Amino acid sequence: MDQDEILKKKNSEYESLHKTVIVSEKIKPISIIMPFIVIVLIISVMFVYTYVQKSNVVRNAEYVTNQMAEHIANNIDGEMDYAQTSIRFASFTLAQSMTSDTIENPAELINPMVANSPFGGIEYIRADGMNVMNVGKPFDASDRVYYIEGIKGNTGVWNNFHPKTSKETLMNFYTPIIYQDKISGVLTGYIEATTQISQMFERKLYGHDIYGLLLDENDMVICSTIESEYIKDLTLDILLSNNGVTDKQKAFISDIIHNASGNAKTIKDPNGEGRVCAVTVPDTEWKVVIIIPEKSAIAIISENSKASVITIFIISLILLLYAAVVLLKNIKRHREIAKENAKLEEENRVYNEENKRAFNEISEIRDINASANMGTWRMKIVEGKKPRMRVDNTMKKLMGFAEKDWTPEEAYKNWYERITPGALPSVLSSVEKMKQGKFDENTYLWNHPKKGERYVRCGGTAQKIEGGYLFSGYHYDVDDVVREDLAQVAMLQDTLNERNEYYNTLGMLAEVYNTLHIIDIKEDKIIKFNGKDEFKDIVNKKQSAKDMIYQVFNELIADEYIERALEFADISTLADRMKGKKFISTQLVSKRIGWFLATFIALESDNEGNLTKVIFTTQNIDEAKKQEEKLIYKSRTDELTGLLNRRAYEEDIYEQNDIPVNDHFVSMSLDVNGLKVVNDTLGHAAGDELLIGASWCMKNSLGAYGKLYRTGGDEFIAILFCDSEKLKEVLSDFDEKMANWKGKLVDSLTVSYGYVSTKEEPEMSVRELGVIADKRMYAAKAAHYRKKGIDRRGNRDAHRALCDLYTKILRINLLDDTYQIESMDKNEMSEEKGFSSKLSVWLSSFGENGYVHPDDLQEYIKKTDVKYIHNHFVNNKEPLRIFYRRKYEAGFRKVIMEITPSNDYSEENQSLYLYVKDIDDY
Repeated sequence: MDQDEILKKKNSEYESLHKTVIVSEKIKPISIIMPFIVIVLIISVMFVYTYVQKSNVVRNAEYVTNQMAEHIANNIDGEMDYAQTSIRFASFTLAQSMTSDTIENPAELINPMVANSPFGGIEYIRADGMNVMNVGKPFDASDRVYYIEGIKGNTGVWNNFHPKTSKETLMNFYTPIIYQDKISGVLTGYIEATTQISQMFERKLYGHDIYGLLLDENDMVICSTIESEYIKDLTLDILLSNNGVTDKQKAFISDIIHNASGNAKTIKDPNGEGRVCAVTVPDTEWKVVIIIPEKSAIAIISENSKASVITIFIISLILLLYAAVVLLKNIKRHREIAKENAKLEEENRVYNEENKRAFNEISEIRDINASANMGTWRMKIVEGKKPRMRVDNTMKKLMGFAEKDWTPEEAYKNWYERITPGALPSVLSSVEKMKQGKFDENTYLWNHPKKGERYVRCGGTAQKIEGGYLFSGYHYDVDDVVREDLAQVAMLQDTLNERNEYYNTLGMLAEVYNTLHIIDIKEDKIIKFNGKDEFKDIVNKKQSAKDMIYQVFNELIADEYIERALEFADISTLADRMKGKKFISTQLVSKRIGWFLATFIALESDNEGNLTKVIFTTQNIDEAKKQEEKLIYKSRTDELTGLLNRRAYEEDIYEQNDIPVNDHFVSMSLDVNGLKVVNDTLGHAAGDELLIGASWCMKNSLGAYGKLYRTGGDEFIAILFCDSEKLKEVLSDFDEKMANWKGKLVDSLTVSYGYVSTKEEPEMSVRELGVIADKRMYAAKAAHYRKKGIDRRGNRDAHRALCDLYTKILRINLLDDTYQIESMDKNEMSEEKGFSSKLSVWLSSFGENGYVHPDDLQEYIKKTDVKYIHNHFVNNKEPLRIFYRRKYEAGFRKVIMEITPSNDYSEENQSLYLYVKDIDDY
């Protein structure tokens, strides 16, 4: 390119930078149409949204119905637990108060309990079967289920679907009365199901009617919100028939109910829009059923659609108005810009001529530097700030980032960080000289991002500014010149040392490896440098390199590794596989020496960079490999049982967390029963024996069909592969082995387990199957404890019942005048009510501050004195009861304070319980 062309190019660049732009007053049609096109697209999307929303509303309604059904089922379960706890508590209270005079008919003791219980009434059946507290008249109840089960010592519920005194189903909760360590009778409390249970169903879905049912295990209707005349022994089929339900609909509803589980599921009626949801009440075979009538379902969908259409209309109207406003503003702005540009045109013309002159001068200087391949730079280093460097286009090219648009900070960082470590001290020395006002030049190695290490020459000066220095200078590449000089100096020395170093290096390598051979790839020839005895009878010196390696590998390599070994040893593809690499290697197994490492190392290349010679080595790594396998095995194995551990389980699950492809995949969760009790009573050696026994049963029954893991203290997981028939056989054998097991320290062993297969849940991942198996295992564990008569929730339920019955429960200690709050309203802990860390101060201050009626204060102060309480229990275990009137915001109400000794009460441990109960309404 001649000088005229360069000048013409620079002028063109200048014109493109400084030419004034005039905006036309005319508006393009596309700017008018585009807002309306966008609005039409938005409205179309909203109509599609309306269509999709209909299905979302249905899913939401079904989800809400499922949640409602499960909530009601859990509430019924809670009511039943509360009722059973209440009847047991009433039995316990009655037994404590019963005497030989009241055992025949303790009505005066039982009647006050009804008001404090959830029951409509409480009845007492003597040991001879006579119900002496029937609502009607006494009768012989010895043939009734609740008497037969209660007199055996059981607590439960029995339904009476046709009582003589009510048109409601009665839920009878029964429990034995233990008086003087003997069963002296049965106490029953009944709940009217329609009055108390059906209230839970009285709800609406999105403002529309739904119907609720509670059925027992025989499809008898316990209670219902469906209006129906009273029918003795009302069944589901009769109820549906009386309400005009067709046979097809009845079959549909019955099918859903009979397939109900602990997870609620709402199903659409195939003959209409109605829906039915059913769920079982926990720990029972009762079912909660919610029916969404077709009328309600259609109304919910239509109302939602109507609201969406109105919303779309309003949004569309707002968008159209907004588009009109934006369009008017754009037209006005375009006109204003056109006027402003007209004013600026004259000002731009004045500056153009001066800028053009300056630009031409700068361009000439840059062209000179560029032709000399020299770049210029300015660098600013100020204390407390990041260094900055500005470079021209030539230096950008020299630094290898002409296409980058870096900030001054990024430019400095890339220049500085690419100075090689060996050159850095020399560069910093030059910088210090420049700071002294001197010109300095330095040639150093710089790491080019594309070309690698290059020799560059930089020179410049510096001037002091506020807080630092401003440097300026030049930079150009001198790599070819410097390297040519260095090459001539080093050539002679390299020639002298090359041969000795070559053979010395090969000699050292030969001592490290089992075998070492040099292979000439072009000549397909092998030079034996060193080899162990195990190869001498195989190698044929007349063979080509390719044939010799193939023969050695075929003779020595284990069969399962032979294919991979021959592919690795293919000389014809070796050069391509080693492009850009210094070596390649693979681990193989030999029939003679076990694991070994085979490696090709690049040795020589031709002028075009093509590999011509390589070193082929083998190295015995069998001991290291076996040690690695032992460590891996140990890290994945449970030390006590010998089963796989939690880490192994997580690794295996990670590898196959997707949905299993095998139809016979079974996830099984297992838990050893009673391990904590064994540890606490017999010691941890017995607990270990129990765990080892459980793992032995699993190995010998389940181990042949998959993997076994111990994932926690008493928790195990099995991943099996077998069909349902084989699984039954395996589990039967597992149960038999557990039943026959007997240890030295522990006599018996039981394991609760739950399992699920992909045939049952084909769409679930491995982890999801594990969750289902866990749930079933815990259900089996709960059933095991129920069968054994162990109530693991009894203490918690009793505590909840006490908290509901009493407004304040404290555990007090008379020796140190302290207390522990078990249950109490936080508002009681105020200075106004005398609250204190000392029990005696709190009790006395509460009365003295006016919270005890004046007429009752003297007796209250007397009986709440710590010494009085202590003297009461010296030779007496009967509760201390204090009646008084307590002040509330609305006035005084009657309360009772009861103080009873704890089970471990003694003179050395004066621990008691203090209860306060409101009895104003009793």
